[in-house]
Amino acid sequence: MIHHYVISLRKAELRRKHINLEFNKHAVSFDFFDAVEPSMNQCFLEKFGISSKQVKDLSVSELACLLSHLCVWQKCIDSDLNFIGVFEDDIDLGSDAELLLNDTSWFAGKDIVKLEKFHKKVELSLRGESINATGRKVHELLGKNLGAAGYILSKSGCTYMLNYIKEMEEIECIDVVLFNQITYPKFIKVYQLQPAIVIQDKLFSQGDVKFSSSIVRSKKKNNSIYFNEKIKREFFRMLRSLRMKVIDFK
Repeated sequence: MIHHYVISLRKAELRRKHINLEFNKHAVSFDFFDAVEPSMNQCFLEKFGISSKQVKDLSVSELACLLSHLCVWQKCIDSDLNFIGVFEDDIDLGSDAELLLNDTSWFAGKDIVKLEKFHKKVELSLRGESINATGRKVHELLGKNLGAAGYILSKSGCTYMLNYIKEMEEIECIDVVLFNQITYPKFIKVYQLQPAIVIQDKLFSQGDVKFSSSIVRSKKKNNSIYFNEKIKREFFRMLRSLRMKVIDFK
């Protein structure tokens, strides 16, 4: 059995109503997980042993989002759960999401599986593992596919990622750390479901957006890149382009 948690501010009534309808439509059980309020950021930083210096480049809302995900991972460990599904409260689910979210067999042995479509094209392994009766595959994620609105973590994956983040000198947004394998490679494999079964409303609605983002993005440092580094980046970009696949949602 897998436990699904939807991170949501306690006062976000419209978003919670949407999530109840969406998950009930697919007969998928879940629990709301109260998101960390920005006013509690310092308290949770101390709880996880993370310094203010490590998160100095994050906005207060980016930091609250990061800490909310960390709290869910810690709950998985404390509750001794084998797997958890982690979702944000502005998502839509795919047509047969229940076949995957109510079954643990297809992700057995995997620690991180991204369920979400975010970027149009993503660098994936050439071969994927077919999931019976769904027409979907699981590929290893080799590039980046940002967004942290829907993913599965094993208990060991939670432990690994908590330690990974605590040891970072400068912590970025949660989705960048989780799903940018170019900047943040990991010793454990990260997988991508294709086609995806999760998409954020702002990408799915195509103009008629029900839920705007509540996260204010910080201005990132614009580091200078030398000419040789640009040549090197372009070379590897060309190599990666050969493994690019269009991520679908259905």
